[in-house]
Amino acid sequence: SDEIEDLCENYLPYALNPMLSTEEVKEKLHVSDATLNRMVARGDIPNGVCKKRGHTRYFKKWDILHYIKSKRK
Repeated sequence: SDEIEDLCENYLPYALNPMLSTEEVKEKLHVSDATLNRMVARGDIPNGVCKKRGHTRYFKKWDILHYIKSKRK
């Protein structure tokens, strides 16, 4: 029972959400806002999408993880 509750509250929402906010991307990549904008302009990572009436860009989680893996090699 506790394991199922832990799974539902802590793991499934993160696994099922395919998008990362700008703040989460900056945290994962350890970059500033300006550096993130330069990375998008160079084409290192695809540009994020904005939701209706929102100012935050959302990036696909898999694109960011692919970028991190490619930089490690």
